[in-house]
Amino acid sequence: MSFWPMEVGEEFSVTYRISNHRYENYHDACWYGIRDIIRKTHPQAEPLSVSPEELIRLRLDALDHYYVEKTAERIQTCRQAMC
Repeated sequence: MSFWPMEVGEEFSVTYRISNHRYENYHDACWYGIRDIIRKTHPQAEPLSVSPEELIRLRLDALDHYYVEKTAERIQTCRQAMC
């Protein structure tokens, strides 16, 4: 739904539950949620398996599969699938 085109006057809201704590914003919730994991696991950087250019191409290709134009048929299909 992040790339679903909005029409004038439409509203869309999203809520996230990352933990049982309340945070001021999404950024804080993500950061404090992952911070303890980082401290416990001490992750190490790994070399990229493909070039940065290939990663960008793959990400853009993935986005192409998720952005759709809104039509009555797509809306009905999405509602039936609980998108």
